[in-house]
Amino acid sequence: MTTIIKRENKEIYRDGDKLVKVFDEKAFTKAQVLNEALNNARVEETGLKIPKLLDVRKVDGGWAITREYIEGKSLSELMAENPEKEDEYLEKFVNLQMEIHSKKCPMLNKI
Repeated sequence: MTTIIKRENKEIYRDGDKLVKVFDEKAFTKAQVLNEALNNARVEETGLKIPKLLDVRKVDGGWAITREYIEGKSLSELMAENPEKEDEYLEKFVNLQMEIHSKKCPMLNKI
């Protein structure tokens, strides 16, 4: 597995075509981790293109969520590499936000 990011309370790894997010057992309860996984599953049902939830399991005393890994670059990376396309990328971003807000996900917890 390749470490993508390591934070104080969680680590994210790439394992082939999977992404594994490992939570510190002292910082996150089982309920918090399962709620994140449940929210992922609920958003999947909207048809939005998000990484699919593959697995939730106990790992070394803590919990881990495994999702599909989607290859690609972040918006900030694309803008840095192609500053002349900034307007095009911003338009795509706005369209994506509009698509997200057009979806109904009644079982998703309100923020």
